[in-house]
Amino acid sequence: MSIDRVGALVLGITIALGTGIDLFATVGLPINIPYLGLILTGIIISRGANFIHDLFKITEEVKVKRKVENGKFKNLSPQ
Repeated sequence: MSIDRVGALVLGITIALGTGIDLFATVGLPINIPYLGLILTGIIISRGANFIHDLFKITEEVKVKRKVENGKFKNLSPQ
């Protein structure tokens, strides 16, 4: 592991802990172990913007799929 990655990891975790950002709680996946959600969020932050964008895209697709399966969305396809 390069020093750049270690630096990004430390910075990401520090930012998450310092600001209290917990992406898991934000998307409805609370973690019962104190600070684990913050630390995992810091690791995600350290991966960069492209990774976070892809993660949010996948999360949104899963949410839409669940709503469709539960009948909360009507047919969204063009007629």
